[in-house]
Amino acid sequence: MASDGETFAGNAEILQFFGNNDLTTMEYISKRVGKTRVAMTRESEVGPEQREMGMTGRSNAVELHELLTPKEINRHFACSNCLKRQLVIWAGYDPLILQQVEYFDRLRPVSAARLGNLLDLIADDTISGRIAKDVFEIMVETGQDPATIVDEKGLKQITDTSAIEGAIDQVIADNPAQVEQFRSGNEKIIGWFVGQVMKSTGGKANPGMLNKLLREKLKG
Repeated sequence: MASDGETFAGNAEILQFFGNNDLTTMEYISKRVGKTRVAMTRESEVGPEQREMGMTGRSNAVELHELLTPKEINRHFACSNCLKRQLVIWAGYDPLILQQVEYFDRLRPVSAARLGNLLDLIADDTISGRIAKDVFEIMVETGQDPATIVDEKGLKQITDTSAIEGAIDQVIADNPAQVEQFRSGNEKIIGWFVGQVMKSTGGKANPGMLNKLLREKLKG
């Protein structure tokens, strides 16, 4: 008969397991995760007489194996696990493994203050949201201040109207067929034009200005 704890857990639609070293709990979680079919081939030694009879010593079978043994659960999700993984069992879905990422740990390079500096660069139009993603990745890798990264990598977005117009004019001149599609009612193609201008400007054209100027020029 199942314990009260197993009955309660069995009725739960979602179970989230982490930071536990209790063997009984890990055995229950292993059982809940389930088993999978595995094709196994085993070989054993055979004597000369058995070989003559056509015996190879090889046997094939399909066996049920635990997806995660209690020992594996302990290794990946115990209290001592430095990666702070979590196992999520959701009724009707495959088990999920979540990995906690701490960007604001005092021992890690990206502090809350530097993240605030990054947001300031977006707010004052120094960089776009798309460029901010690249800057953030560099911050995580190097620990540098976002403003320093933007200056060193030349990532400031283009807000000069004439520069953006020049890039738009070139893309329009190079792609008359796509211009005709837009003017024939296919407005979805404007996303393609945005991509081409962004490509030509290294992703640094101000998105708001680009969209406004592009529509004006495509409409003639």
